[in-house]
Order: sequence, then structure tokens, then C-alpha cells
Amino acid sequence: MAIAIISVVLFVAGLVILMSGLAMRRTPVPPASRNKTAEPAGTDGEASSGELEKEKSASVSKPSSKANPAIPIGIGVVTILIALGILASGLFTTVSAKNAGVLVAFGKVSEKTLSPGLHTKAPWQKVVEIDGTIQTDDYRGEECVAVRIGDGSQACVSITNRWNIVESEADRVYKDFKSDDPTLSFRDAVISTQLKASLQKALSDYNPVAQFNSADNDASSAELSFSPDYDAVSKVVEEDMKTRLGAEPMAQIQSITISYMQLSETTQKKLDDYVAAIGETRIAEQRKATAEAQAAANNTLSASVSDTPNVLVSRCLDTLAESVEKGYQLPAGFSCWPGGGSGVVIPGASPGR
Repeated sequence: MAIAIISVVLFVAGLVILMSGLAMRRTPVPPASRNKTAEPAGTDGEASSGELEKEKSASVSKPSSKANPAIPIGIGVVTILIALGILASGLFTTVSAKNAGVLVAFGKVSEKTLSPGLHTKAPWQKVVEIDGTIQTDDYRGEECVAVRIGDGSQACVSITNRWNIVESEADRVYKDFKSDDPTLSFRDAVISTQLKASLQKALSDYNPVAQFNSADNDASSAELSFSPDYDAVSKVVEEDMKTRLGAEPMAQIQSITISYMQLSETTQKKLDDYVAAIGETRIAEQRKATAEAQAAANNTLSASVSDTPNVLVSRCLDTLAESVEKGYQLPAGFSCWPGGGSGVVIPGASPGR
């Protein structure tokens, strides 16, 4: 609009200047002799002729004050050309890549949306570009999304939402969220709000504490996990978001990714205590199994010794034979047979000796 006004003002000004120059050019310059009438002869005539001589000499010495018509004509032509150049530049516009152009004239938004590239338009129309690139909204750390889960506590979810404005709906976005940055206004009013609502709906029934009873008793503490299936929850949130945006959405959801969920301190402590108890139970069970195995081994060994005393007698005789060969002297009354007398038994010796 401003370009159109400026070009019109310059065109009118240049036209006025040009017409004044042409008018000056058509006006004839009267000869100097016609500016004065002849005076009668006599004394007065002589005085008048003297004055005429003075005026003639003055007119010769002083240049003519008549303006040159070529100057305003040149200024007028240049001004008109400038106005036409500005007006011609207002007939074309370029929309940046990935963006959508919205035509606005006298405060009215056109339903026609311009795609990226070169376009023609009326000089009084302006083009507002709507950012059509993929927007990435990260909610992490202190910016995580707070939700109320099934056990009544509050959790904080780290989530990433990738979305973009639909090009054909850019005019609706500008109409409904007119501001210096319509995309930012649309994100705050629609995308962010709907994302939080969908996430709350998806996790409202999730209760990590209730999973204690369903936990695998044979699982180790390292294998226990009470986190939800992030991929499955992300898919649920994405589908719910698409439903909330309607059949003719102004934005398209590209992907939603949940990467982490921070539980409340109370809920997290319950889970930690349970996992620690599972670990202690596993240790106690292992100790019990070890003790039972050791007791069984001792019982087996004891039973084998009591049931077959000949094993000990055989070992004793072997030791006794080695001692005799090496010249060791045995104590008096030594015997390898349990309950035997005081006689010494020497392997290989006959009873009469």
C-alpha cells in the first residue's frame, strides 16, 4: 500500500512539473522594443529617450530572469520514470522457499495463498509470509511437560514435537492469529495446548506403583523397569493430536517423540525401595541355596564314611606301609582297625609272626 501511494504521489508531482515546463516552452518571449511605447518629441521626449537608453544598457548588463523550460521538463520526466519504476516493482513479489504468502489489501485477507516463487499482485496489496518450515518444539529439562499419572502424583515428560503449517491454510492462520509472528501465536494457542492435553490423556492411567504385583519374581533388579513404552505412548499422543486438529487442520504433525519421564520423589522412592528389596531377596535366596547345597554335601560325605569304614582302614594301611618302608617307628599299640586290640598290624605279615 505504501509503495502504491508513493508512486502515485511521485507520478502526479512529476506530471505537474512536466506540464509547467511545457507551458513555459509554448509561451513566446516579447521583444524588448515592444515593452515600451514611443514618446512625443520635445523636452519630455528627450528625457524619455535618455531613460530608455539607461534601461537598454541595464538590460544588456543584467541577464534575463526568464527560467529555462528545459529544467522543469527534465525534472518532470525523471520523476514520472521513478514513479513508474516504483509502481512496477509493486506489481511483483517473491515468496521465500518453504513459506506461504498471504495477500492483504485494505485490511482484508485474500483467500488466495501464494506458494514459494515469483508472483504478480496489485500495487495496493501487501504479502505477509507465513513460516511453512518444519517447527521443532523441544520440552526438556525445566521445560518438560507436567502430567498427572495414575497414582495421583505428578510426573514431568521430556517430549519433542515436529510440525508445520499447511500451506493452503496459511490465510486462516493469519486471520485467526494475526500478529507480528502468526506462526508463534499459532504454536502457543493451538499446538502447545493440544500437545499437553493429548499427553495428559495418554498417561492418565499409567500407575508404576500398581505394577509391583505384576513384576516378574524371577527378574533381576537390573531387568526391572516401571517406565511406560515411550514409543507406544508417542504414537497415541500423535494420533490424538491429529484428531484434535480436525478434518481440515491448519497444521500437520510430523512426529512426536517421548524420550524420558521424571517421576515425583515419592513415587521414585517407592520404586527404588522395591527394586532394592528384590535385590536383597535374590541375595537371601542364593545364600539359602548355597547353605542347603553345602549341608547336602556334608551329609553325603558323612554317610559315605559311616557306611564304608573299610575306606579309612585302606588309607591307614597305605600310610602304614609307606612309614615302614621309610623306617619310621610306629607307636606301641597302633592299629588301623577300629576297635582293634593293641597288636600292631603290618600289611603282608602272617598272623603267626
